[in-house]
Amino acid sequence: MMAIALCVVACSDDDEEIFEVVATPAEEIENTYTGYSYTSFAYGDILVESGESVAVTANTDGTANVVLTSTTWGTWTVSSASVVKATDGYTISGSGTADVSMSSGLAEKIDTRASYDCTLTATISADLSEAQFVFYASFMGGTTITVGTTAVSDYMYLVGSYTGWTSTTFAYTTSAIIGEDESVEIDYDTTTGAYTIVLTSATWGTWTIDEVAVETTTDGYSFTGSGVAAMSSHSGGTSNYDITLDSGFISTDGETVTFTMTAGSVMGGTTIVFTQGDMPAALAVAGSHSGYSTVSCAYFSYLSGYYYDD
Repeated sequence: MMAIALCVVACSDDDEEIFEVVATPAEEIENTYTGYSYTSFAYGDILVESGESVAVTANTDGTANVVLTSTTWGTWTVSSASVVKATDGYTISGSGTADVSMSSGLAEKIDTRASYDCTLTATISADLSEAQFVFYASFMGGTTITVGTTAVSDYMYLVGSYTGWTSTTFAYTTSAIIGEDESVEIDYDTTTGAYTIVLTSATWGTWTIDEVAVETTTDGYSFTGSGVAAMSSHSGGTSNYDITLDSGFISTDGETVTFTMTAGSVMGGTTIVFTQGDMPAALAVAGSHSGYSTVSCAYFSYLSGYYYDD
């Protein structure tokens, strides 16, 4: 009896084994993330769309299956993305396939439906409330799609390329010099929150405003700032001049775009006014024209008239 009692006591003292199931980082971020998409590519303007979604599901090997579903860009799949957990959130990276299904307006640039290799980098906050997915594929000169869960920032509507015409005046001329097919490019650094505005002109070179202040107005956005103009010099090469962005404006609908820049030390002060859109027809014929004139009267036929150089 004593031996049996000791055996019972010994068995009752054994600790029960507790098995804790620990989720992998990929399992912790399983979710469908919805928000905006911000797309940049070589053959057109920036596109911003809402209602896009990225689904993240965990694989048994600790990787994640990441699928972008877009009404414009089709289905982009990264099936074995690496997931790394840090104290402030998660990072995702990998490569996969973009099955691009184009809308009618963009289909002419590539096949109506085609597959391309793609890459993915992404960040997700620790509480999963914010996420940003960046997909890249080589079609259309290189296409980057950024999908975020936060509200669309103002900069996404401002960045891009604007084409128009310029009117340039300086101290040594009495009439403006008109330039066609000029362009202004606006970029935004998401890390520093800084804008860059670049005017490219066949006549006046490259004018870069890298210290830009932006204010929201009732009907759009206004800009001021300063920078440097790189202009061809008479002796050859390129000379740099300090410039100011006296004023700039982009309407809320993006239809009205104007920028006024001045290089105070160039030819007594040179000011360029850029306007988006086609040059007015009146400016195409304005200016001084040279040629010849013919004079005829009742006593001579037209073919035997007098000719003058004018």
